[in-house]
Amino acid sequence: MRTNHDGYKILPFPRMRRLVINIGRMARHKHMIRRQWVLIIVVTNILLALLAACGQNSSNTGGKNPSPTPTATTGPVTLRAGAASYHTNDTIEVTLMNSSASTIYFQDHLTNCTVIQLQHQVNGKWEIVNQCRLMIATHWHTLDAGQSVAVQLVPTPDRPWVSGLYQATLRYSTSRASGLLTTIFSAGFQVT
Repeated sequence: MRTNHDGYKILPFPRMRRLVINIGRMARHKHMIRRQWVLIIVVTNILLALLAACGQNSSNTGGKNPSPTPTATTGPVTLRAGAASYHTNDTIEVTLMNSSASTIYFQDHLTNCTVIQLQHQVNGKWEIVNQCRLMIATHWHTLDAGQSVAVQLVPTPDRPWVSGLYQATLRYSTSRASGLLTTIFSAGFQVT
């Protein structure tokens, strides 16, 4: 499609020159795309790092700095662990003391089917240990004023205590007719 005009002639654009220009345009365009992708990747990594840190409110890493040991409930009725630490196959002894002026009432069917509920701290939360699975009725027990009773919690050969922080609990009432139960706790103790 060559047409002659007065004084000049139209020539086709050289293919090599067109190729060089197109390559330059593509290179500039790819460079912009690379910058956008780098920016997206950097922002995504920052957001992921912030989300990973979300909810971590302490420097507690994998049990290196355990939670503080809980203290015992104070009052006229108390629980006391027999030792500050036990081994995984040791018998844990917990003493219930009633220094009040009245008889207290409490139920069994708790840890190892006794009147004591043993709790183990897992990831900052207290979990019940060896809940009674016998299909028997729960019974009410009494402890008169000024009396105490020692309860022995024996691990089974196939289920020793798991290492960690423990506490003992008990719920009692001063009347069998009353539905109001008071919960008491022992001081925390370690199983290693």
